[in-house]
Amino acid sequence: MINNKNASFYRICALSFLFCCFVFVPFINGCSSFYDIKKKTKRIVRDIKFLDENLKKKVWITSFDNRSCWKAQSFNVFFREKLVETINNTSSQILLIDPKDEGYSDHLPTLSSGRIDNFALAEHGRLLGLNAIVTGSLVDLSAEQKKKGLWWFRDTHCYLQMRIIIEVYDTETAAKLIDEDFVHKVEVDETTYQAAVSKKGENIPEIDNAFVHAASVLGEKICDAVGIESWKGYIISKTDDRITISSGRRSGLGPGDILKVYEIGTIIEGAGGYRFFGYGHETGEIKLTDVSSDMAEGIQVSGEVKNIGCTVRFKK
Repeated sequence: MINNKNASFYRICALSFLFCCFVFVPFINGCSSFYDIKKKTKRIVRDIKFLDENLKKKVWITSFDNRSCWKAQSFNVFFREKLVETINNTSSQILLIDPKDEGYSDHLPTLSSGRIDNFALAEHGRLLGLNAIVTGSLVDLSAEQKKKGLWWFRDTHCYLQMRIIIEVYDTETAAKLIDEDFVHKVEVDETTYQAAVSKKGENIPEIDNAFVHAASVLGEKICDAVGIESWKGYIISKTDDRITISSGRRSGLGPGDILKVYEIGTIIEGAGGYRFFGYGHETGEIKLTDVSSDMAEGIQVSGEVKNIGCTVRFKK
């Protein structure tokens, strides 16, 4: 683990680099280069927060529903791949889960209203050691024409518009970190417009490019939202003096690490059948003794561990 002295040194170096980039680079390379540098330095700023913990946050991206009239079979796979690519390139401290891993299913729990059951989803995520769950849907993909210009100079312009809803759930509280309705419109030529209207040709480059753009924007927002949250793990079993949590070596944990334990907070009833976890008080500490890929065992070293489901946080 990174100690406080090294963490302070890294912060000073990173902040010095940021200052140089923002002050000098625009004058040397122009606006385009400045934009690229801004994206890279934004990642550095995001990752600085992780220096105290050096732990990876596990995130699961579920399959995105296609609720539009555009029934391209490749949408779900293509969009998720691009979202994964963006997140991997944006933050080195987010650990994305392979949807093929055991325990993961795109059949999400729902309420009687048909909406996602946030509470049940968070409970399932805790068992898997997740920090956040990403889901969403393609709501609309449409084509339209508009007349633009003045008087006799008016001509017809063609557009494609997509609307994607994205939701990111926090497993500690069951609340949403992101609830966004993303709309993107792009001008296209007549041939592309006709192909979109007739729903012919799944592989229309302009549509694929629009999905890539959406994945890029939304992927960065996911990194920002998850990045400001502290790492947390969850106790999934307790027998005598042995305590098991659903996070392990892949998250950055190791034998000897000390974790603070927080009791399960009050369950809050919301409108529409939604329920949320309140924040619990610190009750004790555990020391990890055995760590595997995605699980760890430890012993209680202070206070008490009352229940399965308690939250654990890394002791700095």
